[in-house]
Amino acid sequence: MARFSAAEIAQAVGGELVAHKKAEVNGVVTDSRNISRGSLFVAIKGPNHDGHRFVRDAFAKGAAVALISEHSLMLTEPYGVFVVVEDTVTALQELAAYHRSRFKKLLVVGVTGSSGKTTVKNMTAAALSRRYVTLKTEGNLNNHIGVPMTLLNLTRKHEAAVIEMGMSSAGEIARLARIAAPSIGVITNIGSAHLGGLGSVAAVRKAKGELLDEMTRRGKAVLNIDDPNSEPLIKKTPLNTVTFGWGDGADARVMESRLAPSGRRVTIRWKKKENYAKLKLIGVRDADNASAAFAVAGAAGVEAGEIVKGLGSVKPEKMRMEPVRLANGALLINDAYNANPDSVKSAIQTLVEIGGGGRTIFVFGDMLELGPEEEAIHARIGKFAGKSGVNAFYSYGPLAGRSAKEAGLVAGCNAKAGKNKERLADEIAGQLRPGDVALVKGSRGMRMEDVVDRIISIAGRR
Repeated sequence: MARFSAAEIAQAVGGELVAHKKAEVNGVVTDSRNISRGSLFVAIKGPNHDGHRFVRDAFAKGAAVALISEHSLMLTEPYGVFVVVEDTVTALQELAAYHRSRFKKLLVVGVTGSSGKTTVKNMTAAALSRRYVTLKTEGNLNNHIGVPMTLLNLTRKHEAAVIEMGMSSAGEIARLARIAAPSIGVITNIGSAHLGGLGSVAAVRKAKGELLDEMTRRGKAVLNIDDPNSEPLIKKTPLNTVTFGWGDGADARVMESRLAPSGRRVTIRWKKKENYAKLKLIGVRDADNASAAFAVAGAAGVEAGEIVKGLGSVKPEKMRMEPVRLANGALLINDAYNANPDSVKSAIQTLVEIGGGGRTIFVFGDMLELGPEEEAIHARIGKFAGKSGVNAFYSYGPLAGRSAKEAGLVAGCNAKAGKNKERLADEIAGQLRPGDVALVKGSRGMRMEDVVDRIISIAGRR
């Protein structure tokens, strides 16, 4: 828990301290509902709310200091302690960077990429924790507010931190990297996510590569040897590079990956020795994710046997390749958290691999933020699903409907476009039989978990 004096906060963020008494802070909060005595309350203005409306409530609950950008609030709380700035989000980031700078020997790993970054973050933190006391990004707190809030949880006990970094536009990763100051930077892959905002894969690569650009030459870059879009970074980065993946020459090389009764068995070669890990995760790409985490932890000096133990402890996160066994024995895979073309293809591959002797059913919601090529990209996904051997393809949304149309042109694939999530879920639940596997995926804005929840409510959970 971060501790500051009010004067220290003002100095760190370049703000004006207005105080009638001395104040000490023992934690930072942006939601007044989470205030505890001694907190710094940061009043953030967002598109749908303004934290300045809750300053009085924050003080009433025990906040020691309020970080604000509206001077008029000081009149309503004349005895409160305030730090006044132009922009509270920027000030929050500056305070986090100041707090991060207090930990000179801290090992910080920054993780970004078009897909897989949350799983790699979890695996990396689990592996590092076998040697270091490790802080990690919780949930999806990987943006301009989540990253600083994570870093403000650093305490003297921490020896390492794994920070996930998301983005939607150029410049965002650079800002997050300047705050976190990582010594190891991981880029899981460079794909077509964010094409709507960035326009091209080259632009995505440049934006993700900001992580490496902000690191000192003493840092290490951990990059995907199998990803052709990462190849320019592997060739050109001046950093010491450690590679992962299936390809010849990968430092952490996947030698084998196969399904097991409770997850996936993976063999990874590191320093000429093969290491066998039992993962609790089922995704095809989880072998790649495990090799990325192995590369980071190995480069950080964790022994291979300890890395394997860490990898084996990671459980699926909610709505990320989360398996649910239904009452009749059918398997429902909830992968509804988000979607981009690369993650959808790997989801389909996983579905077909798990399918075995039963039917495979893919339930797909629109992928968003893909720009002018969105229809063509969705069409290619439909063809991919059909040719991969998916038995049934159900869609929700106009773009996914295009995918269903293309899937339906492939012999043996029964495709249907739905206009209502409830009816779609009802139809799927009504036909699931023992041995069938259904996987639900779509972009966050499509809320495909609604389909999952309704199927479970109808079919029941084992």
